[in-house]
Amino acid sequence: MVEHFQLICSYLGGEYYGWQRQPDVPTVQGVIEDQIGRLTENNITIHASGRTDRGVNALGQVTHFDTGAEVRIRSHNWTAILNNMLPCDIRIRSVKPVDEKFHARHSARLRVYGYRFLCLDNKKLKPELEWRFAPQEWFPSAAGQAVGQLRGGVKTKQFSGRGGSTYEAEYWPLELELRQISDREIWLLVAAKSFRYKMVRCIASAVGQCLSGTLSAGDLKTKLHKSEQTIKPAPAAGCYLLNVNYKEKDNDLIIDKAWQRVKYFVDAGSC
Repeated sequence: MVEHFQLICSYLGGEYYGWQRQPDVPTVQGVIEDQIGRLTENNITIHASGRTDRGVNALGQVTHFDTGAEVRIRSHNWTAILNNMLPCDIRIRSVKPVDEKFHARHSARLRVYGYRFLCLDNKKLKPELEWRFAPQEWFPSAAGQAVGQLRGGVKTKQFSGRGGSTYEAEYWPLELELRQISDREIWLLVAAKSFRYKMVRCIASAVGQCLSGTLSAGDLKTKLHKSEQTIKPAPAAGCYLLNVNYKEKDNDLIIDKAWQRVKYFVDAGSC
């Protein structure tokens, strides 16, 4: 008898070569599949809502998998058992049986990514791993102007991702929101049905350059219309997959739900 499960997980991507299983290197998918395989004594393949890149994090990655084994573990016990088996930078949030028609990627209506900007002068951190600013280099109003320009949709090649396609954005974010958590932390949320390779990090780069004062709103407007790509992706460590929505009627609520997840993450002392 085939059983169809939905699994929601969180992870910090710094130690992994992205989500997707690859030979000879650690990936999030590979680690989780191996542990579920141990429980079910089957070769398991997990299908995710999206394949996060190397170093990118998730607070709400949604996946599904099938198992033909006779599962002796009640579904509500999967979470605790798997978390005891997994490394601490991968956490299972829930596991539950779902309808066989559910597909983590194809059934998704909307995805929300977040990018975290920190205003901390910490010389111990490698600057290429996470985008941090000294207190005197912090211009939230300029970043807000950039978000205002991007909200609603702009056709541009700037957000295709370095090394990616020459894609001219058509599936533009339905919503962008910038919120200052404290005088040391700002989050950018970007919601859309789908994203191209490194698209979120390129959008974050444009907003981050305005936040740091290295790019004005006027200069950003000019860049958006250039045929050659000049905006490089922001560091992967600041990027988080936050939420995936599967009910179209709930699209209006997904930003608020993503903020709740961000707040919980920040309040838990993630720094």
